[in-house]
Amino acid sequence: MTLYSKLAITLFVLLVLFGLFLVHNMRISNAMYQQEIAQKLNADLAGYIAEEHDLFSDNAVNQSALENLFHMLMVINPSVEIYLLDPDGRVISHAAPEDRVRRDRIDLQPVRQFLSGNAVFPLSGDDPRDSTRSKVFSAARIPESGPLQGYLYVILGGEHYESMVKLLRDSYIFRSSSLVLLVAMGVALLAGLLAFALLTRRLSRLTSDIREYSDRTRPAMTSPEQVASGGDEIARLELTFRQMAERIRMMREQQNELEAVLSSMVEGVLAVDSQGRIININQAGRQLLDLAREDLSGRMIHEVVRKSDFLSFVETTLAATESAEQDIKMLDATGQERILQ
Repeated sequence: MTLYSKLAITLFVLLVLFGLFLVHNMRISNAMYQQEIAQKLNADLAGYIAEEHDLFSDNAVNQSALENLFHMLMVINPSVEIYLLDPDGRVISHAAPEDRVRRDRIDLQPVRQFLSGNAVFPLSGDDPRDSTRSKVFSAARIPESGPLQGYLYVILGGEHYESMVKLLRDSYIFRSSSLVLLVAMGVALLAGLLAFALLTRRLSRLTSDIREYSDRTRPAMTSPEQVASGGDEIARLELTFRQMAERIRMMREQQNELEAVLSSMVEGVLAVDSQGRIININQAGRQLLDLAREDLSGRMIHEVVRKSDFLSFVETTLAATESAEQDIKMLDATGQERILQ
């Protein structure tokens, strides 16, 4: 798999994850925004209701007033749910069926915070119809002043409201927003792929050059002047590689020229390093030393030459600090004695 493919897959996965996060965050943010708007618009609702209706009469719940109130709100605004609480937060009256109410007591801490006037919306309180969920609300003290008789607790997003919200999630606006988001992600993906293609183009070219570095027909994509003027790492890598390839080419040409000169000589030539490893030997040298035609480069001279006088001369020469000369008597392949100078 190429680097471009890996970058493309990585970008696609990141965009998908980002899109999912964005959609999830949009849903949560939209829900919180709707709750904040609803709570700010209806913050005084419970106070108005408590002021207009006598919910307590002679320290007892006014059932007649409550029933009229519940019926009126069910007709005018079915999205709200009203609960009457005692001073300890216990639910003492409501309009919901008994089997739908899951809590018999409400935590009064959010209610007191709401009534303090310093609440930050959206502020959620216990939902009597769900033992784990909380919802935005409006609350009022009964009475507004004097001995506390209880609280009016109004849930602003009741079950009817939630059913409508669920329907709106599949509305035209939501589908349009999702389509716009999908198109934006597609455009971002295409732009990213194009950017990656431009960024990796030179790297792909360099990879091709490394595979076939002996091909000098194509001009370099990066000049030394471009690198000196602030080229990036890929530009420096390309220039360094081309310089290295040029040096290798020159060394090969020099080696070919040297081998051509050695092959044309009638004198035998044997080159060894300071450790006695064979560097080069021409054809005449092979014949004089009666050596096979196999590649001897890198092998120790005493492994391939069995002539003791010659080996002794080589060891003396390597140990000396100056050049040495010596006549060596040797037998050639026909058994005739020859003298090497």
